Amino acid sequence: METNNYIKSWYNQLKTNYLQRKRNRRLDRLIFILVNDVHTNFMHNTARMAANIGRMISKARETRKRMIATEEINELSLAYMVQKAYIDKEVCYNFKSFTTEVVYDISTEQGMMTTCNCIDFQRNRRGCKHMYLVYCFDKSCVVYSQGIDSSLRFHTMSDTTLIQNTVENNHIEAITESSDVLQSEVPF
Repeated sequence: METNNYIKSWYNQLKTNYLQRKRNRRLDRLIFILVNDVHTNFMHNTARMAANIGRMISKARETRKRMIATEEINELSLAYMVQKAYIDKEVCYNFKSFTTEVVYDISTEQGMMTTCNCIDFQRNRRGCKHMYLVYCFDKSCVVYSQGIDSSLRFHTMSDTTLIQNTVENNHIEAITESSDVLQSEVPF
């Protein structure tokens, strides 16, 4: 049987956390533990990761640091530094630099900021501080991040709330469905 480190690690977790390192386990008890404990914890961890709760990967941590840094900037100076322009029915933002006389151009596609001509964006291909500052200026245009899983849609600060609400709604729907089943089984 071929195993890798992930399987060995999971098997070790199964033995220590769920089976308490006891050898004599009946098959029905093992299935009971897998269905009730392991599956429940797995679904909980999956929902937690989808809602971006808990430990962050390095790219998400870096993105969050940029968001926090942009929130500290005064909104009055931000209005002076950002100019909104329309080019071919798409919004383009011009952002004046804090220190030099450089103007950065931020392009959008379908309400999503996709490119910036600053060195940081050209090097990393992730949302730069200019994009997050433009987001603070205009909440209708979101920051696109290629480095984060697009299926989860972690593009803006508010999208995390949407994902968390979706996970909570799915959990609430599952609870109401199970309570409906219980109510239908109870004789009157």
